[in-house]
Amino acid sequence: MTLGVLFSRLDRLQHDRGFKLAATIVLVLAAAIGGSAYVLSITAPDRIEVAAPTPSTAAADAEATPEDQERSALDTTARVLNDVLAARADPTRVLVAIGLSLAVGIVVVWLGLGLTYLGLLALAAGIAWPLAQFESTAVYARLLVGVVVLTASFTALMQGLRVLLGSSRPVTAIARNVLIEATRMKVSLVFIVLLVFGLAALPGILDPDTPLRYRVQSFLQYSLAGSFWLIAVLTLIFSTSTLAAEQRDKVIWQTVTKPVSALQYILGKWLGVVALNAALLVVCTSGVFLFVEYLRSQPALGERVAYTATSGAVAEDRLLLETQVLAARRTVEPVPITDRNSPAFMAAVEQFVDERLAIDPSFAPTSIERERVADDLFKSLMLEARSLAPGEPKRFVFEDVNVRRGSGDLVTLKYRIETGVDRPDVLYRVTFILPETGAIITESSALGQAQTLQLLSDAISEDKTFSVDIYNGEMLFSQSGAAVGIQPNQRSVTIPEGSLVLSYPDGSYQANFLRGVFVLWLKLAFLAMLAIAASTFLSFSVASLVAIGIFLMAESSGFLAAALETFSYQQDGGDGILPHKFVAYWVSKPVAEVFTIYDSLNPARSLVDGVLITPASVATGTIALAVATTLLFIAAVVIFRRRELATYSGQ
Repeated sequence: MTLGVLFSRLDRLQHDRGFKLAATIVLVLAAAIGGSAYVLSITAPDRIEVAAPTPSTAAADAEATPEDQERSALDTTARVLNDVLAARADPTRVLVAIGLSLAVGIVVVWLGLGLTYLGLLALAAGIAWPLAQFESTAVYARLLVGVVVLTASFTALMQGLRVLLGSSRPVTAIARNVLIEATRMKVSLVFIVLLVFGLAALPGILDPDTPLRYRVQSFLQYSLAGSFWLIAVLTLIFSTSTLAAEQRDKVIWQTVTKPVSALQYILGKWLGVVALNAALLVVCTSGVFLFVEYLRSQPALGERVAYTATSGAVAEDRLLLETQVLAARRTVEPVPITDRNSPAFMAAVEQFVDERLAIDPSFAPTSIERERVADDLFKSLMLEARSLAPGEPKRFVFEDVNVRRGSGDLVTLKYRIETGVDRPDVLYRVTFILPETGAIITESSALGQAQTLQLLSDAISEDKTFSVDIYNGEMLFSQSGAAVGIQPNQRSVTIPEGSLVLSYPDGSYQANFLRGVFVLWLKLAFLAMLAIAASTFLSFSVASLVAIGIFLMAESSGFLAAALETFSYQQDGGDGILPHKFVAYWVSKPVAEVFTIYDSLNPARSLVDGVLITPASVATGTIALAVATTLLFIAAVVIFRRRELATYSGQ
C-alpha cells in the first residue's frame, strides 16, 4: 500500500459519519473522565485558624475589650487568607481548558479534519518535546506549541463559521464570502500571523525574577491591548478593502445584478467581519485566560511552591495577586465638596467676575470666557480640597459603599500622595483616623507611589458611608496610649484626583473577564461598520485613512480630556487669546466629549487593575455603540443606494 493510498483511505474515514459520531463520543467521555478525575484529585487546602498578620484597623468598637478586638481582627484576616489559599483548589483553569479543547475538537471532527489535526498535533509534539528537554531551546518549544494550538483553533473556528453561514440567503452568503476572502487576502494573513506569533511569543519575554503579580499584570496589559489593537487595525483595513476593492475592480457587478438589496449587501459584509472578529477574539482571549491561570499556579515571590510561603501563612505577593489583580473590585471615590453646576458655586463664579471687572474695567468676559473661569475656579477648589498643609487634617467621605457593617469583609483604601518634589528615597508619615471605629493608623508612605490599606468592614457605617480623616503627619501618643498631637511632615502634600479610592470585592474575576471580552467585541463591531460606511463613498486609501483617523481619535480621547484640563489658550497674564491654541482647544474638546463613552469602555485597563466592569457600564456602552453602529449602517445603506455602480465607460 502506497503512502498516497493510505492518506486517501484515512481522509475517507475522517469524513465518514460513523467515525464522526464515534470520535465525538470518545471526546466527550475523555473530557468528562478527565475533568471528574481532576476535580476529585484536588485536595482541600489546610485552613488557618489564627493568622499572624492583622489588618490595618487594629481597633474596633469602643465597647469591645482589647482581647475581643484583636480576636475579631485575627479571625477576619484568617478568613481572607483561607479564601486566598482555597484558590489553589479552584479547578476553573483546567475545566475551561478541557471545555475549550472539547468544543474545538468536536468542530474539527465534524468538519472532517479529525485525523488531519491529530496528525499535525502529534507532529508538533514530536518536534517540541526534544526542544523542551534543554533549557536553551525550551522557549522555542513553547513558541511552537503556542503557534500550532492557536493556528489550529483559529482555522477550526473559521471553518465552523463557514458552515454556520452556509445558508443560501443573501446576507449569510455574503458574510461567508467575506470569511473566505479574509483567509486569502495577504493583508489579512499578515495581521493574523502577527497576532498568532505575538501572542505565542509574549509569555517568553516575562522576567521570572519579578513579583508574580507584576508578571500577571504585564501579560494582561500587553496581550489584551496588543490583541485588540492588531484586530482593530485588521478590521479597519479589511472592512474598507472588502467593499472598496469590489467597487474598484467591478466585482460588485456580479452581486448587484442579483436580487440583493443595498441593505442586505452592507449587512452581509458587516456580519462577515464581525464573525471574523469573534473567531480571533475567542482564540486570543482564551489563550490569555488560560496562560494567566497558568501563571497563577506558579510560585509567587516568597513562596517555595505555589500557595506555600517560605515563612508565614501567605506571601504578600500572593495576597496582592489574589485580592487586587485577579479580582473584581467595585471602586468608590470620595464625594466632592461641591458640584460644578451648583447654584452656590456659580454664584461664586459671578462674584469673581464682578471683582475682576472692578479691578480691570477693560475685562469683558464672553460666555466662553465665563466657562473657562468657572473651570479654573473649580479645579483650584478641588486642588485645595485635596491639599494638606504640614500637620493639617482633611476628612474624605465615601458614599454608597455596598459592604455590610460587621460582615467580616475587607475593604481596600488605595491612596497616593505627592509634594511636587517626589524624591523616591523620602518617606512621609501619614495618619488615618476612622471616625466610625476610632482606629488610628500611621503609615510610612513613599511619594508618588500608590499604596493600600486593608480595612475591616466595621469602618463602614450603617448607612453605607465610609469616612476617613487624613493627617499630613504622624500621630503622637502618651505613655498611657492617648493621642496627644501630630508631628507634621516637612512639606504640604496633595492627593491627586483619582488617587484616593475605596474598593471592595463584587463578583468573580472569571465573570469580569467575560464581560471584558464582550466589550472588546462590541468596539470591534462598531469599528467594522465605521470602515464599511466610509468605503461606500470613498476609495480604499481614503476610506482607510478616515477610519483609522477616527479610531485613533477615539482611542486618544481620554488623553485629550486629561490634557484639556490644564491647557490654556490665553496669553501670559490673561490678557488676550492665542489664536492657534484657541483653535486647538475647540477642535480637541468636541472630540474628547464625543468619544467619552468609547474611552470609558477600556476592559484591559480594568482587568489589569482588578476593577469591576459593571453590568451597568456594559449596558450603557452596548446601547451607545449599538446606536452609533445603527446610524452608520443607515448612512451606509442610503449612500450605497445612490451610487452609480454599473456605469459603463464604453472601453
